[in-house]
Order: sequence, then C-alpha cells, then structure tokens
Amino acid sequence: MDNTAYIALSRQIALQNRMTVIAGNVANMASTGFKAEKLDFDTLLVDADRPGDVGFVQDRGLVRDLSPGELTTTGNPL
Repeated sequence: MDNTAYIALSRQIALQNRMTVIAGNVANMASTGFKAEKLDFDTLLVDADRPGDVGFVQDRGLVRDLSPGELTTTGNPL
C-alpha cells in the first residue's frame, strides 16, 4: 500500500475512535457518577518531497475527566 494511503488511514482510524468515545459520552452523560472521557492524540510529522505537512496520527490513550460534577439538591430526607 502507498505511504499516503497509510497516512490517510491512520487519520480515519483516529477519527473513528474519537467518534466512538464521543458517542459513549453522549449516551452516558445523564448517568449518576458518569465521568467524561477523551482521546489523547499524537501526530508524527514527516518530511515530504511535496509542500505541506504530512503526518501520521495515533491515539495514545484514553483520558478520564475526574473533576467533581455538579451537586443537585433533591429535597429528599436522608
């Protein structure tokens, strides 16, 4: 396979993984105790004979947001 095809494919795979994580975030955002996730991407730029940047994209890992969520008062007794 041509190198340019590998570059395009790496970007498409990273975008697909990102959409999967976003879909999971949207599906679970109303769940109690849910913590959002995001992908950490890394790009390797390559010198090319043609003008412009050429780079491989790789998702390096999944990052979970552990910040505390908003408190909601229910008015119910303990």
